[in-house]
Amino acid sequence: DFFPTHSPFASLPLSILTSNCGIVYLRTNPLDQFITDWQFIPRLRDLEPSRIDEAFERACCGIQSFGPIWEHYFLFFIFLKYEDPKRDLTFCVKRLADFLGCSFSEGEEANGVIGEISKLCSFDNIKGLEATKFGKQPDGTRNFSLL
Repeated sequence: DFFPTHSPFASLPLSILTSNCGIVYLRTNPLDQFITDWQFIPRLRDLEPSRIDEAFERACCGIQSFGPIWEHYFLFFIFLKYEDPKRDLTFCVKRLADFLGCSFSEGEEANGVIGEISKLCSFDNIKGLEATKFGKQPDGTRNFSLL
């Protein structure tokens, strides 16, 4: 089972935090995230955008929607940047399988299992799923607005 969310680690339900499940945190470059938050969050909440220098100062002080980046970007055992799967999804699928303790066998690799999983997990495929188009985040934001 998977629990897809944009929530930071500390905001996850206690049942997930105390379980033995592996947690995968796919993050964007902090600068890209800052610009996205600066431009996108005010539109979600119908707020006036702030000046970029003010927004940057708040981000550096950890005053932003997810709190200080250093408190949730670096808590994990596997670290994938948003750009990694775009560059080499197959490598990321293999790395993730190893992290979860489900490494692929030589036979699975030879039979193209990793490639098939990579196709299913591709951004293009995920963007086409019904849940992605019509689902909602816990705060009510519709999923399609995040793509």
